[in-house]
Amino acid sequence: MENSPPAQGAGLRRVLWGTLAVVLIGVSAAAIYELSSPDSKTSTAASIEAGQSAPESKNGASEAPRLEFHGKIPSFEFTDRTGTSVGMKNLLGKVWVADFIFTNCGSTCPMMTVRMGELQDEFGEDDNFRLVSFTVDPERDTKERLTQYAGVYDARTGWYFLTGDQDEIYSLSRDAFKLGVKTVAPEDLEPGRDPILHSQRFVLVDQEANIRGYYNGTSRDEMKFLIEDARKLLQP
Repeated sequence: MENSPPAQGAGLRRVLWGTLAVVLIGVSAAAIYELSSPDSKTSTAASIEAGQSAPESKNGASEAPRLEFHGKIPSFEFTDRTGTSVGMKNLLGKVWVADFIFTNCGSTCPMMTVRMGELQDEFGEDDNFRLVSFTVDPERDTKERLTQYAGVYDARTGWYFLTGDQDEIYSLSRDAFKLGVKTVAPEDLEPGRDPILHSQRFVLVDQEANIRGYYNGTSRDEMKFLIEDARKLLQP
């Protein structure tokens, strides 16, 4: 796996960890967007209203039945940060977790990527488990940029960072994963907001490409449930 130059990677690491100090503000903004956006067809609110993400109790714990079936992910193929083609052919027979992020995100993405890193630490030795991060900003997130970003979070071989055609990625997010994503026009962009709105949910997928659960990618409590559910799927 390619690594970013040490000095450059260290600089990025300082910037990103500094960003985490204000991520809670971004998380709050994202939560407000999910609950209040009027655009039910393209916003992340659509995912919640349709019951496609687990509702939370007051203490943040999921109250929805877990490991249900929420649809099937169709075949797809994009370019990994290594420059290789990665798709369903690499994931069938594996349990995997997917999220949608972009490297210039200043709100929820840094925390989501930290959480994905925690999943990597939890399942890193299991060859039947994979992580998949799709960029929703493929124009800027080239494989070189994704390689640099992955290096900051110490991503290893079993964690794919995929880029490709924007329309295809957006369609996969909305139609297959049932997660809203939307690019905001410059004239409609509010100060301090990211130009791309996307879900902060992690999606658990089983060995046959069935969606088995949705989890808040910024919540430690939700990660506990995700780990428990993934372990159940990994049992022989």
